[in-house]
Amino acid sequence: MRNYLLHFIASVLIILSPFLMFVWWAEPTYGDLTRVGKWTEHDFAPHAPHPHLQVEASGRALVKADMMVLGDSFAAANLWQSVIAHDTGKAIKSFHYEQNCIANWIGAAISDPASNIVILETVERSFVARFRLLTSCSPSKITPLEVRAGTKEDIRPTWPPTMSLPYLTAMLRNTAALDVFHEKYSKRSLVVNTPIRAGCAQFSNRRNDQLLYYADDDLKRQWSAKEIRDAVANVATIQKEVEQGGKKFVFVVAPDKSTAYQHCILFDAHARNIPNIHESLINAGVHTPDLQSIFVARVNTIIDLYEPNNTHWSDAGFILAGEEIGHYLLKEK
Repeated sequence: MRNYLLHFIASVLIILSPFLMFVWWAEPTYGDLTRVGKWTEHDFAPHAPHPHLQVEASGRALVKADMMVLGDSFAAANLWQSVIAHDTGKAIKSFHYEQNCIANWIGAAISDPASNIVILETVERSFVARFRLLTSCSPSKITPLEVRAGTKEDIRPTWPPTMSLPYLTAMLRNTAALDVFHEKYSKRSLVVNTPIRAGCAQFSNRRNDQLLYYADDDLKRQWSAKEIRDAVANVATIQKEVEQGGKKFVFVVAPDKSTAYQHCILFDAHARNIPNIHESLINAGVHTPDLQSIFVARVNTIIDLYEPNNTHWSDAGFILAGEEIGHYLLKEK
């Protein structure tokens, strides 16, 4: 009986050994694009060190804020806002769309006696969906993001490993297609994996000849001229309302990852179909820094401007955004 158990255990380990080796090789998943797209951190995790980023506090305890920011995931960790706060000495209170209705928040920002600058931020791909139809909402208190002050630390996880069999099977299929069968372009699980020109972008991951980005980035190519006009007009209306309330208004568009690296992507037949939101906003008189041009110009000089495994900026990207938005605020005084 004992020999039988030993043989059984040995057989199971032999059968599972390739699976366990792949789990170890793939590394624990932590990037949003690698997680959703089922790609390995072995191929797409960044390896370059990140610059130091000191995070300023935001939340209910911050009673008097010089600036109020409403944004999405690009503003949720209070990173670029912290760069502005550090450089200007101004207190900034940040808020998220998921917790606050735009109309209520604008009214509260205008009424706030301490703040004199109101900033709306949105990622590019959400611009039309977020601002084309501004709906009214029931009066309610606005809820700030609770962010602790401290040094941002990027710790690459080493445990626990990804052990879901269906997930690992899909990850193995993707890895084989890319590394064994040399598949160039794919769109699976809402994530695009596409080749980029050598030397065009500075990424520190192992497969830095490929770009991961959210497939939803490409939906902006389907926006109609009317949808863009309506969204721009609504932002202009918000700006007018804020300025009539005696505040300064700035609208920030975080460029999609695919937009920033568009000129690096190989075989993109639709590149000319990307709408220029910044140009439309400027033509409507909206106060907005041109982050798109700035980020496009820096993808070849800043390593991991966007994280290779993530749709968001790296710490270097958040620092660049904070510096540029801060410069814009000073210029527009």
